[in-house]
Amino acid sequence: MKYQENRLDIISTIPDREYTDIWDTCCDHGKLGSKLFRQFPNAKIHFNDIVPGIITKLEHRLRKAPKELYTLNAMDARLIKVENSTTLICICGIGGKMAVEIIEELVKSNSHHFELLICTHYHQIELRKSLIKLHFKLIRSQLIVHQKQHYEVMYISRERGKTISPLSEELYDKNCPKSTDYFKKSMKHFEKNSKYSDFSKKIFESYAELISE
Repeated sequence: MKYQENRLDIISTIPDREYTDIWDTCCDHGKLGSKLFRQFPNAKIHFNDIVPGIITKLEHRLRKAPKELYTLNAMDARLIKVENSTTLICICGIGGKMAVEIIEELVKSNSHHFELLICTHYHQIELRKSLIKLHFKLIRSQLIVHQKQHYEVMYISRERGKTISPLSEELYDKNCPKSTDYFKKSMKHFEKNSKYSDFSKKIFESYAELISE
């Protein structure tokens, strides 16, 4: 695998509009939020992680930054209160199933509109199907390879964008080795499990049809 990309550098450049508030949840020691400082100088960055020790270390790292530009929060991301409709919530570096739990609770407990920037590990199909049920739409998606691992990035909204495809079809490009490697790897995973699961069998057949086109 010759291609290698910096995941957080790419993720931080994907949002296409200005926000007043940006939440960096499960914040990976604040690395993404720190990059968003530079990309969105007019936004307030809210660093959030459920582990207090991570927030304590981050407070030391940010000691020279103007305090009016950020907040530090040690809490469950499901408890975030969206205070305006120009808010972006970043959910990166966790599993797809955990992301679904967070997003479902955010939708249920907040009346203000918000947009999401998501980059999770595993369970992409389950994540996408849940987002469809929650009426989210896809603004942009991108496939990234970082440390030999493929990642899907999704930038989504309930007020703009196009229909989300359950199998990430929009990311498939038969002329792009990065894309074909990812889909062949996914297809093999579901082929292996197809003997034991009708769900896996259906997904495998859908991938096989997509790749054969």
